[in-house]
Amino acid sequence: YSSVCSAAFSPASVARGRFVAAGDGGGGVTLFEAALGAEVEVEGDGVDEPSASPCVRSFRAHRGACAALAWVAVGGAGAVDRGRSGTLLSGGADGRLRSWVVEEVVEVETPGAGGEVRASMEVDICALTDRGRHWPSQASAGITAMAVDEQGGKCYLATSSTSGAAAVVDVTSGKLAAALEGAHSAPLQDVAVSGDARIVATASKDGTVVLWDARTARAEQRFDVAAAASAPLRAADSTGCSKGRFASCVALSEDGRWVVAGGGAVPCVTVWSTVARSATARVATTAAP
Repeated sequence: YSSVCSAAFSPASVARGRFVAAGDGGGGVTLFEAALGAEVEVEGDGVDEPSASPCVRSFRAHRGACAALAWVAVGGAGAVDRGRSGTLLSGGADGRLRSWVVEEVVEVETPGAGGEVRASMEVDICALTDRGRHWPSQASAGITAMAVDEQGGKCYLATSSTSGAAAVVDVTSGKLAAALEGAHSAPLQDVAVSGDARIVATASKDGTVVLWDARTARAEQRFDVAAAASAPLRAADSTGCSKGRFASCVALSEDGRWVVAGGGAVPCVTVWSTVARSATARVATTAAP
């Protein structure tokens, strides 16, 4: 185990809400029993209750950190979710998006030794093409965050590309559905999608949060995290990153009417109204000693 980089509960509609997935800095993924906090045990042809066995359901998913995890009801190309487990998506610093049918993962008795865990889908984001051109322009870009519109079958991937671009990938085919680009000048830190799947938000090291129309992939609104927090403006460095004022996290309300973000050197989060297009509240946070 190295540091934990990502974690996700399976929702009630996927794997009966019983699993937690955790991704670590070495590219590993471990499945845990959500209710009991024990590693998953398997007996026979289904998922059994955990026992005292030291068996660990962990496997190598990426070279480099497993930066993002999300659950969906359908898998990748050719994958069939048999309904009992669901499918886990993992995004890594190696620039790969992979899909894992969890029922098949837990059936491998000894991952990495007696059995091998195989992804049902693999997407190299640097090999994706958009209208004949490779996307993104930076060949070494990795995945930094992920958000899923399960009903629309889309996965939104924040990337470390210096172009500040996000990829929209079809979770069934693994093909590029759209690219969110041209609004940021530095790598992305986070991405979120509203509950109604109409709005996508991206947070960047350039200090801004941008809201996108999910249907047209066009940037609609921009919020400056540092300005909203009344932080002193600092010049961007040569990479386009705003020193001390990057936007590190973002979340959207279910209906997309509110967006909250934080980051940089200022210990607070800011709430904006997407209707009024202005900040409505700032909440101070307590920094750890």
